[in-house]
Amino acid sequence: MRHWRRHLEDGDAGGAGNARRRQLGRAVGRMVRRVARRLPFEALCLPRAMAAQWMLRRRGVSSRLWVGVRRAAPGRPLDYYAWLTVDGESVIGGRSASAYIPLPWPSPPEAGGARP
Repeated sequence: MRHWRRHLEDGDAGGAGNARRRQLGRAVGRMVRRVARRLPFEALCLPRAMAAQWMLRRRGVSSRLWVGVRRAAPGRPLDYYAWLTVDGESVIGGRSASAYIPLPWPSPPEAGGARP
């Protein structure tokens, strides 16, 4: 997780306003979903959210990648899910996110706390 945390941190918001960031977030989310449908393999929620976050970061838009968990059924293993938000608005995976409990992010030793 130490390696991936560097790549999944929030991006810099730059000078874009909230409405502009959300608009870009929605556009990137649509692009990622469109491309994922055309891939010769199934792109699951985490790679989709990561790809969208990287695309948004390149455009100077901050976002938050969430990973959540739920028990699918008694006696079954846990079910994990990832989604991406921009200014609190879901741009990837938001429809299913409400069924999951977000996990705290492990923080680096110098930060001294968990991050949602």
